[in-house]
This record gives sequence, C-alpha cells and structure tokens, in this order.
Amino acid sequence: MKMFLYGIVYIVLANIIIAASYIDISPMAIYNKHNTAYIVKTLEQLHKKNKFDKPYSVDDSLLITKIISASLKINFNEGAAECYDLLGVRERNKSNYAKALSFHKKAIELIGEDSKLKLKAIILNNIGVVYRRLDNFADAIQYHLKALAIAEQYNDIPTICVSLNSLGNIFMAQKKHETALRYFEQALSKEIGSHNLLGMAINYNNIGAIYLEEKKYDLSLEFMKKSLDCNMKINNQKGMAICYNDMGSLFLEQKLYNTALLYFNKALTMNFMLGDKMYISEAYINLGKVKRLTQKYDESLNNLCTGLKIAQSIRSINQSQTAYKELSNTYELIGDPDKALLNYKKYDLYKDSILNEEVNDAVNRMQVLYETGEKDKEIDFLKDKNLINSKKHKVIVASLIGGCFLLLVFLILIYLNFRLKQKVNMSLLVYNKDVDEKNRLLTIQKEEILAHRDDIERKSKEINYAYEQIKIKNTSITENIRYAFQIQSSLLPEPGYFNSLLNESFLLYKPKDIVSGDFNWVTEKNGIVIMVIGDCTGHGVSGAFMSILGITALNEIVIEKGVTDTAEILNLIREKIIWTLQQGGEFSETRDGIHMVVCALDKENKTMQFSGAMNSIIIVRRSALYIYKGDKMPVSIYPDMRNFTSTNIPLETNDMIYLYTDGYYGQFGGSEDRKFSVLRFRNLLKLIAPLSIDKQQKQLENVFASWMGDAEQVDDVLIMGVQIK
Repeated sequence: MKMFLYGIVYIVLANIIIAASYIDISPMAIYNKHNTAYIVKTLEQLHKKNKFDKPYSVDDSLLITKIISASLKINFNEGAAECYDLLGVRERNKSNYAKALSFHKKAIELIGEDSKLKLKAIILNNIGVVYRRLDNFADAIQYHLKALAIAEQYNDIPTICVSLNSLGNIFMAQKKHETALRYFEQALSKEIGSHNLLGMAINYNNIGAIYLEEKKYDLSLEFMKKSLDCNMKINNQKGMAICYNDMGSLFLEQKLYNTALLYFNKALTMNFMLGDKMYISEAYINLGKVKRLTQKYDESLNNLCTGLKIAQSIRSINQSQTAYKELSNTYELIGDPDKALLNYKKYDLYKDSILNEEVNDAVNRMQVLYETGEKDKEIDFLKDKNLINSKKHKVIVASLIGGCFLLLVFLILIYLNFRLKQKVNMSLLVYNKDVDEKNRLLTIQKEEILAHRDDIERKSKEINYAYEQIKIKNTSITENIRYAFQIQSSLLPEPGYFNSLLNESFLLYKPKDIVSGDFNWVTEKNGIVIMVIGDCTGHGVSGAFMSILGITALNEIVIEKGVTDTAEILNLIREKIIWTLQQGGEFSETRDGIHMVVCALDKENKTMQFSGAMNSIIIVRRSALYIYKGDKMPVSIYPDMRNFTSTNIPLETNDMIYLYTDGYYGQFGGSEDRKFSVLRFRNLLKLIAPLSIDKQQKQLENVFASWMGDAEQVDDVLIMGVQIK
C-alpha cells in the first residue's frame, strides 16, 4: 500500500514539473527570438528531464518533432541533428536498431564536417553502441575510436569516458579481459575525477563483470555493490536493472539458485518498465538457466523460448547464441537428443558469427591504429621536414629513381598477376571441397530426420492420447470436488440465520481451493449465542473432511445435548475426533485435528465465555486491543492432553470481537514476498475497528488482495467480526 501511495505522489509531482517547464517551441516563437538560444535551452531541459535513458513521453516526442522543424527553418542544423540523435537513442532503448541507425546517421549528415565536433563525437559514440548491440564489433569499434579521437582534441571528459567504456565492452565480448579491464579502469579514473556518479556506476559494474568472468567472485560482488550504490543515489532505474541481472549471474555461478532467481526477477520487472527488449531477453534467458539447474525443465524451456523470440525480433546474435546453448542443455537433460543436437548446431553457427577470425582481426587492427596514432603523426612531421631539406637532391636523382620505379612497378604487376591466379585456383579447390563436405553432412542429416520421423509421429499420438485421458480424469475429479463443496456448504450456517443471531457482524471467508479446511458455526441455545471457527489440518479435500467431522460433532454436542460451556464443548469434540479417527496413545500415529475457537455470547448481560484450542481471539475496545489466548493443544490426540479451560469476559457497548484462523496473516506477498505477519494483522484490526461492519469487511478484503498481488493464496482464510450493541 505504501509503495502504491509513493507511486501516486511521484506521478503527480512529475506532471507538475512537466507543466511548469513547458516551452512554446512553435516556429513563430523562434522567429520572434531571432537566435538559436531558445532551442538550445529547450534541448538542455529535455536532456535533464529524460536522463538515464528514460522512455520519452508523448509530449516530449511531439516537442522534439517541433524542434526539428523549427531548427531547419532557421538553418540551425545542429539543433535538428541533436534532436535526431535523441530519437536514435530512444529507438535504441526500445531495441529498434534499424530506426536508431537511421536517426543517428541523419544527425551526422546534418552537422557535416565544419559543425560542432563535440556533438559529432557524441553521435558517433551512439552509432557505435547500436552496432555493439547488434554484435557488429568491427563497425562498432571504428565509430567509438573516431569519437574518442574527436573528444580528446577538446578534452571532452564525459564523451571520452563513454568511448573508453564502450571499447572495453567490445573487448570483453571478444574474451580479451586484460584489454577490456584497462579501458574500464581508464574510464573509471576519469569519472571519479569529475565526480560523475552515473559514469562511476557503469564502470564499477563492468569491472565487476570482468572479475565474474575470471571467477574472482568476492572482487566481482564488491564492484557490483559499488555500482548499485551509485545507481540508487541517482535513482538510475536502468543501471539498477543491469546490476540486478549481473548480480544474479554472480549468485548463479556460486550455485545460490534462490538468490539468483530473486535478482533475475527484479531485473526482469524493471526492464519491462523501461521497455528495453535486449535486457528483457537477457533476463528471460537467465531465468531459464536457473530453472534448468533447479530441474524445473518446463519453466526453463518456456523462459528460454521467450528470451530467444525477443532476441531474434531485435536481431541480437549474442542473446540468440546463449538461448540456443541453454535450450540444447535443457533438451539433453529431459532426454530429447534430437532437439538438443539441433539447438547446439544453431548455437555453434551463432558463435562462429561473433567470434570469427575476420571480426577479431578487424577489432585488433583498429586498436593498433588508435594506439599508434600519435607515433604516426610524429613520423609524418619528420618526413615533411626531410622532404624540404632534400628537395634539390631529389631533383637531381629524379630521372634515375623514376626509371627504376617504373621497372619495379612492371615486375610487381607481373608477379601479383601470377600470385592472384594461384590464389584463385586454391580458393576454388577449397570451396569445392567445402561444398562436397556440406553436401555429405546434409545427406546424413536427411537420413537421420527420415529415421526419426516415424518415431516422432508415434510419440505424438501417444502424447495426445495421454492428454485426452488426463483431461477426462481431471474433469471427473473437479466434478466430484464441486459436489463435495455443495455438501460442505449445506452444513455451514445460512447467511440469513447468521445475521439474525448476530445483527452487527461480518464473515470474511476465502477458501484456497473449491472446498475448505476452515469452517464457521453459529447457533443459539437457551438465550446464549454459540460462535465457533475452526482450522482443520490441511486444506482442500482433506481439510474439508475434517471440517465436516467438526461441524457434525458440534451439532450433536450443542444442539442435541444442549452443552453451552465452551471448555466442555472442546473436550467432547476432542473425544469424538479421537474415537472417529481411531487415534491411539501414540502421538506419532496421526496429527490430524482442529485448531478451534468457541465463544458463548450472552447479549443481554453483555458477557462472553471463551475457550480456544491453539487459536486466540481479539477484542478492540476504545482504540485498545486485547488478546485472549487459547490452550496450547489442538482438538485431537496430543502428548500433553488435559481439560480445556475457559475465560469469562465482561463486554461493553461498541466492543469489536474478532475470531480468526491463521490464513490471513500467513499469506505471502508485498514487495519483498514475505508473510503478512501477526503484528501487521493486529494493527490492521485496531485501525479498522471504529468503521462500520460493512466497511471493515471491505477494508480487510482490499488489504488482502493488495498484499497478495499476483502471488498464489497459500491457505484458507476465515475472519468473523461481531460488534456489541
């Protein structure tokens, strides 16, 4: 409930801020300003408002479109370029990579060669990030190195750090951990120097990921916690989601499966809110790994197939490769070698496309070009100087050198032509051999498929038949349970009879299954209203049988024999249950029984007698809460059996009496998936006691539904509330 209220406050404040910061960006408004400062100021506000890659609102998207139109009309290309870059980042974060590249490249075209180079470096980095997400590392490293060269000219620290961090990610993907760590540490040092918490968070987490790859788990967790702390300080939802995912991978490596599952679910929830399909896909695949390792194979396949489908929709080679590998492992464990082999072949194909020699050579070549760039500049300078000093000498020997050069060129051309023919012939031989080998493999695969086809068809028929049998049996079982529900319902008090005895009262009754182990019972005997609630061992069918036994015993003891003493009622019911279930002297024989509360209410004299077996009652009087506890033994065989005791309670007008079982406060839920707890339940009763009976019941229902959320109900729920008039 608290989180819900915080969410409402956050939305209201956000709308107030947006309304307060709105600027008229129509073309007429810009013409009236006669300069570009108005557009620059608006773009600065957009950057502040949508930091940490938050999704744009509809108003923001319309505003960006207006800025592009207005900027182009006054020939302010840099303003339009910055907007196209923002649109590219938005599409990248939604995993629409083709659109993202289109917007970024429009931005590059608009700023040209003579425009603001700092902006150009930012756009080049963003293009590199898109190519990196597409696992096109050869193109990605080119754009990041171009951006780095420009940013270093202007000593633009934020852009330098983005380039260094992105280069580190590329080398980490290529399994070059030492090189990647060097880039991350350079970026982190600069971010710490400029006190940039966002940059620090990114690089702390990346360094933690490197140490995870190297199985240095303590160091990895230390850096990931630093990253999470920085992200929480600036409320960077995307950064927190990335941290949760990587920490889940760390705990998965250490075989702490429940902890890993908790962090992967946190990451998935946050990524759904952000709408980034790449990270949603990664979270589903990681959940599939955990489910496989905990032998929940159906859930594993479901999560992995979902992650694979999303990865393929955004053309993510890396995520698709991981999904195929995990699917192969899962099918192998469940005894389906055909699907295991098929998925492994697809995994191997994707792996080759990421870690092939051509991509590796391109990445290494670009790194060498960058790292030797400064030396090349010095060499060029010395060459120019020598050319000037030796100009006269070159004129003298020009003819001789020219002749030798022409002869050398002619000889080289002859040699290259010969070598080219040799290479072509060799390539043709290799190609033909490769084609023959592939044809041979295809023939083998075709034979395997034909051999397994009949077996698959037979198994499919067997599965369909088994499914139909299960469906028939399930329908029969469900019908029998519904009939049991009708029998149980007929034994419970009619609502009209209940209300006639207890005018100001409510009954909250929520069975976990169709039939319930919790039951209520009420009758009037000699002017005394007997109120009972019981919680039988188990729930569903087993609990329902026990509840029928309890209700039958109450009818015999109270209605037929006229017993109204609460302790004596419990004693007699216990004897009935022990005899019926044939419970002997050994406690180990069976632990079937009932936790019960019996109250005898004298409405005229405003007194009540109470007895309890393991259960308590609560009375709220003038904002004070009183707890009356029952005996610590159930209504069944027990090692230390003794007679039940009773308590006489004087009552006052407007007292609220609550009889309840443990299902309400035993329910799991909330943001941390914990039990509702007895303490929270008592505080809730104290809070709602002054309300009318109808509002009390409604409030209890709303709180329970909110707490449970999407979780499964774990037990039967029964609460009886009675107000003294």
